[in-house]
Amino acid sequence: MYTIITGAGAGIGKATAYEYAKNGKNLLLISLEEKDLKEIKRDLEKKYNVKVLTLSIDLTSETAENKIVEFIDKNNIEINCLINNAGMGFIGEFSVSDLDKQLKLVDLNVLSVTKLTYAILPFLKKSKNAKLVFISSIAGLLPCGPYQNIYYATKSYVTSFAMGLRSELKQYGIKVTTIYPGLTRSKFLETAGGKNKTEKGAFPPEIAARDIFKATQKGKKRKLTALTFSQKMFFILLPIIPKSMVIKSTEKIQKSRLKKRV
Repeated sequence: MYTIITGAGAGIGKATAYEYAKNGKNLLLISLEEKDLKEIKRDLEKKYNVKVLTLSIDLTSETAENKIVEFIDKNNIEINCLINNAGMGFIGEFSVSDLDKQLKLVDLNVLSVTKLTYAILPFLKKSKNAKLVFISSIAGLLPCGPYQNIYYATKSYVTSFAMGLRSELKQYGIKVTTIYPGLTRSKFLETAGGKNKTEKGAFPPEIAARDIFKATQKGKKRKLTALTFSQKMFFILLPIIPKSMVIKSTEKIQKSRLKKRV
């Protein structure tokens, strides 16, 4: 049995690959950067005595999901877990920012996740105790995100999509888990417009990876991770906080990040 992890070349995806390998899981790692994947494969197989397959592919290409299915069939492997982790961010005012970059974000965060999930579900249905994991974001729990409008919208989609699938897939014994990470150290910060991988307040991706593994194995509906105590309290109280207040606070945070980028 193999676990598929997308976006496995860095950040949460890479840390999750190590966490799963440490726990004896064979892996199919997918990322755009072939060099990163090969290095990770060598290290994991040496340290943990697991089987690791890698596939370098652009998940936004029209035939990506078909090529992944072909790869699975060619290698004659069984899949019992898909972790939809690949994603990107973007910060900027919608009306004056590059539209192609923003549409690329929709392609990766929404369309590729949808198409790959559809393509892999037949494999999961054949497996006992199969698991489907979506790496959303705390952004997916908020009303909207001024100056990160498209990103927040895509994560709201992932959140809704995952919740619906959890109900639909019960009949097949497939457990669906949604993960909501806070700020973690990764290349994602750079693509989203953060200063660098070590932006103040960012958590090590290994923290998120441990929570992903534990929550998924327990079949939990959702798990918030990589949050400070005050952030955890905020999300506990979120249902009773006026939306206007949440939006105003979010706008202030994103405007501050935008200024740092300039």
